[in-house]
Amino acid sequence: MSDPLFVSCRHEPVRDRAHAGHCSMHGRRQGDYDLRHCDRDRSALVLAGGPKLNAKDVAISAFDVGGCLIETTVQLGAARPKNAMIGSELLFTVSSDFFAAPLPPLLAPEEVLALQTRYHSLCRNAGWRHRWLDEERNEGGGEALPASLVERWCAVRERAGEKTVETMGRINPERIHIWAMTILLAVSERQEWNIACWRLDLDEATPHLSVFIVPFYKKRTKHKIQTCVSTRHHFGKRHQLSALQDWIGEVCAPLGLRRGIPSEITAARHLKPVVYRRHEREKSDLAARKAAMDAERTAFDEEMRRKRIKLEQWEMDLADREAAIVSREAEGQALAEAFTVREQELSGREISEKMLRVRLSERSKSLEKGRKAAEEKHAQMDRRLKELASVIYDGLAVSHAILEMDESHEAQTLRDVVAALKITLDHQSGIATLIAKWQGRTRFPTNGLARPG
Repeated sequence: MSDPLFVSCRHEPVRDRAHAGHCSMHGRRQGDYDLRHCDRDRSALVLAGGPKLNAKDVAISAFDVGGCLIETTVQLGAARPKNAMIGSELLFTVSSDFFAAPLPPLLAPEEVLALQTRYHSLCRNAGWRHRWLDEERNEGGGEALPASLVERWCAVRERAGEKTVETMGRINPERIHIWAMTILLAVSERQEWNIACWRLDLDEATPHLSVFIVPFYKKRTKHKIQTCVSTRHHFGKRHQLSALQDWIGEVCAPLGLRRGIPSEITAARHLKPVVYRRHEREKSDLAARKAAMDAERTAFDEEMRRKRIKLEQWEMDLADREAAIVSREAEGQALAEAFTVREQELSGREISEKMLRVRLSERSKSLEKGRKAAEEKHAQMDRRLKELASVIYDGLAVSHAILEMDESHEAQTLRDVVAALKITLDHQSGIATLIAKWQGRTRFPTNGLARPG
């Protein structure tokens, strides 16, 4: 079962001409108003209408809310107390899903035809005229748009941007047309409500209809009956506003709409459209800020996750480096121990070398002493050889004479020795060998050749 669709009617008193001027400026989409809720591409779909009114032979535009209310009051011949409201605005809204394009037609074709006939009859009898906002602005550039609501809707959609086309595609203009005609006929039939003008806003998110009326009543005095303008008389009490909702629910019941749930049940608080839009914008801003903060939080969490991963990687690298440092320290300690052992070995070697150098020094000294002793001995031998050579020279004459007289083999050997002595007298190193050789070959003693003493 689908959700119920509601219709509501909000009453807003029009205080004075200034207030009415604000309503007119808003209807014309002018002034310093916040128009962010209005779609510029659909501004040609703002329609105003009402009775033909003239002030000093000058036609009053249906967008001129103040002029229409004042002139309607004048035509009624009604009196308005000082500081009293000049009129009322009835704002009709429905659930946004009511205008959805997929929904079936509201009425049968013959019912739609009958409704259009009644509305056209009202326009003729009351002298109503209709005016679109682009016509009010005299924006006649390009091809003129159709006057019919449904045809104009399609024409505007063809010219609009992509976002507007998508939004308009979700709305059925025929349902808007039937709903607006139904309400205008119902308001025109109410007693003591005189329609001054009305405006159908189709450039906002949800289409809505504003009907500006001059509520009046017959005041009976002692001498006459006077027509008086009074919003308080019709809408000044709570039960009257509740009856207003009941009435619009009955009017729109054939269209599948029902009265809104009373505030006594929902405890809902009414907000003006400006306040409501401001709240919605604030909610949207808060949602956007929350989304931005969520996105920032997500990005921050992602950044923190990457940093945690990077930190863990750094910690792992640091642990590896610390392990490497510990390993290097262990290696350094081992090297230090090896170096200490090496130093000890080198120290031992130095001691050994020192002792060796001492021994070598002692050996050197001993060898030097032996060398000196050998040199001394050699010097002694040289002296002895020189002495021997001297003896030999002294005895050569005797030996030569003796040897000349002997022809034996030994004498010949001795002669050879004497000849060698003559040859090698300057080569003292070979004399001992020759003497030894001579001793082995002769029986003559050598001591006979020595110098006595």
